[in-house]
This record gives sequence, structure tokens and C-alpha cells, in this order.
Amino acid sequence: MKKTTLYITTLVAVSFIFSGQANLTLNSANLTASGSDVVSLAIDSDSDVFGIQFDVKYDANALQLTEDGISSSVEGVNVYSKIKEDGHARVVMFSLQGDKIIDVNSGNIANIVEFDFKTVNNFTGTSTVELNEITVAGEHGAQLAVSTASFEVDMSDTELPVKTELKGNFPNPFNPTTQINFNLSQSGEVSLVIYDIMGREVTTLVNSHLQAQSDAYSISWDASNVASGRYLAKLTAPGFTDTITMTLLK
Repeated sequence: MKKTTLYITTLVAVSFIFSGQANLTLNSANLTASGSDVVSLAIDSDSDVFGIQFDVKYDANALQLTEDGISSSVEGVNVYSKIKEDGHARVVMFSLQGDKIIDVNSGNIANIVEFDFKTVNNFTGTSTVELNEITVAGEHGAQLAVSTASFEVDMSDTELPVKTELKGNFPNPFNPTTQINFNLSQSGEVSLVIYDIMGREVTTLVNSHLQAQSDAYSISWDASNVASGRYLAKLTAPGFTDTITMTLLK
């Protein structure tokens, strides 16, 4: 997997309140082979930091961000995120045990949060993301900084699969689980249905809108509740239909 790293310099002018000083730095690692852009948010502060809250605004027609795609980079400190609507997420970060996000006795700069942005509808190019309503909290809730920031998410080098393909399943024969793998070159409604050899539907594994991506989707089927024999897996995607045969041996 090809991987390049893009470093973005400090982009935020911070207003100083009380005696605290906190600067925000954004670092971006562009994972060109996976159709994603991982952006790290760092804080450089001369005072201990106990919490941070901010909103993330992005173009939902170009980028996708899920709550699972917002994660803490600080051990013992949790991130609580909510997608308020398409293109708008709110992030709160603090420790229930009162642990510090930044402990100036151990160093005054650290990466704190990662955002894993995905492409939407085969988007390529750059898209602006804004962080606003930023509040950094010091000891006893003292407000260290309130400001806004923006940065570019670069999807210009993302590589999507050449074609939609039902790649097969592994292992095959299997007992009782197997992984069914497929690529999607176009976002849209996708179904993956299992049939027995007589054409009767056994189960539906996928029936939803999926995004195009270069990494193959891998869907697990647990066949513990069906008898040994041959089964068909049918993938239906935008402009595509294909079927593979799988063998269950118990």
C-alpha cells in the first residue's frame, strides 16, 4: 500500500485567555491507496490541558466522517463524538479520571485526535475542513483558548479499484465461516445474498448503500445453522451482477 505524508503548518491564530497559551497544529497523513485521509490534531501548550471541545465542518458531498473515524491519540483520555448532521460533527475530549491531555512536565506538545476522512462518490481533489467553536480547558476548567482553524483534506491521489469485482471467498471449502471479498468502483446500493443450490434464499449479508473504495470489502458468513452442500453468493451493485459457488463441508 502506497503511503505518503503531508505536514500542515500551524493554521490557527489563538486568542489568549487567563495565563494559558495553547496553539493548535494539524498534521495530515494522506493514505493514497485506501481512499482516505487521516488528519491528526496536536496541541502545543505552556499550561496543562484537561479537555478540548470543537465542531468539525466539512463538505458532505466530498467527504465522509463517522463517529468511529474520530479517535483519541492519548492513552487514558477518551473522545466523545457525535455526527450532528451530514457535514457537521461535534467532538469532546476529556478523561473521566481527570487525566491530563497535555502534562507540561512531560512535554508541551502532543497529538490528541485523529480524523479518518473517506471519499464520497469517487471525489478527487482537495476539500476544506473547518474546526470552530474550539475551547481548550486548563486546570479547574480555566479556558485557555477559543478560536477557529481550517485545513485541506487531499483526495487527489486516491486510487479506486479499476472495476467492481466479486473476488471470491476464503476459505473454500469452509466450515463453518468464510469471508466473501469484493471491490466497488462506484458507490451505490449493494446487496450480497446467499442462495442454496436450488435457488432458494438462505440469508442476506449486505443490503445497503456502500462507498467505492480501493480496499476490498470482506463480509463474513457464518453457516453454522445450515447443512453441508454447495451455496451461491450473488453480488448486485451499480451496473454489476455476479455469482460465485461456495462449498460448505461439515
